[in-house]
Amino acid sequence: LQVNNMPDFNEIASSIRGNLTMARSEVGGLPFRSQSAANQLISLAAANKPGEMESYWNGLSAAQRSDINVIIGDNSCNCSLM
Repeated sequence: LQVNNMPDFNEIASSIRGNLTMARSEVGGLPFRSQSAANQLISLAAANKPGEMESYWNGLSAAQRSDINVIIGDNSCNCSLM
């Protein structure tokens, strides 16, 4: 699902929308530093705004990306943001 190591945010947004309850329930298990960022990404996915997701993702720290990737990687499409 990746091209040139760039995540496919259309695919990721679609996957999150298909698993919104699960994705939201997993946010609480993330380190506190990443919980609000994860919620923002989930909200953007729910609103079907993959372009905004990508911009937001690019502004996160490497640590936040690593934390949040745990949720994204668990989704049914098995897509990973790393």
